Amino acid sequence: MKGYTVVKLPGREENIDRFGVKSSKKELVAEMYITHEEASWSISFLYVREDLRRKGIGTMMLQEVLTPIAESGMFIPVEMTFMGEAAENGLLAFMEAQPNFTVDTENVFYRIPAKLRRKSEEWKKLKGKESSAEEFYSLPAKMRNAFMNHLAEEGYEDFIDPDEKIYDKHLCFAKVQDDAIIGAIFVRVHSEEELELSFLYTDGKHPKVVAEILGAAIEAADELYPAAEVWFSAITPESAGMADGMFGDMIEPENVYTAFWNGWSEEDYEDMNKIIAELKQA
Repeated sequence: MKGYTVVKLPGREENIDRFGVKSSKKELVAEMYITHEEASWSISFLYVREDLRRKGIGTMMLQEVLTPIAESGMFIPVEMTFMGEAAENGLLAFMEAQPNFTVDTENVFYRIPAKLRRKSEEWKKLKGKESSAEEFYSLPAKMRNAFMNHLAEEGYEDFIDPDEKIYDKHLCFAKVQDDAIIGAIFVRVHSEEELELSFLYTDGKHPKVVAEILGAAIEAADELYPAAEVWFSAITPESAGMADGMFGDMIEPENVYTAFWNGWSEEDYEDMNKIIAELKQA
């Protein structure tokens, strides 16, 4: 694009590549970060200066960065997850307009402020409910490993980090029956004001288990982090049902979108369109 150039920006993190677009006046008008992970790469940040949006600058940056990967002949999954304000401010439309990306709505995201928790009668009931749930990480390693293997069989292994250090052990609870874990909840602490309900699971055979493990977790959370906002993505029916049951219309869930790159470059699409046009004329 005339007057704009895609450049590689310096960065300190080894697993993050930073790119940008500079104008003819050497102003940085757009930025994009790609985070390198083991199984795939993710676009962790994409920004175009507001007054220059819808002029092709973001597309130029995105496609120029991906083209060398496409031309390498080795497919590397690249995806981008976003929601809420970013989607409403044009990112959803932007990603849907890219010929080599597909966009899926995977789940919904909930934010529960501390004030709202205190207002919820259902939250108070759960908090005061008698529970036999135990701290997950106090259970025998053999029992915990068997539970993790079961989650992998159910297709949930990517939702729990094997590094137990990322979770607050005093906020993670499990329900045990017949020497097996039939439900568990995992919580991360990002700060004194921010808790993430990372994962909530039950085997579906014991309806009261959700109330027991959730009640234990929220009682501990209210005691240890009374001012914290709780947020989570509803990736299981239990977590979505829990939010709707306790808060109803008091909270508005946000859609979570994930854009997946198919490994083609923009030039590949141009070549394909030329071939199609020639075939139509033949």
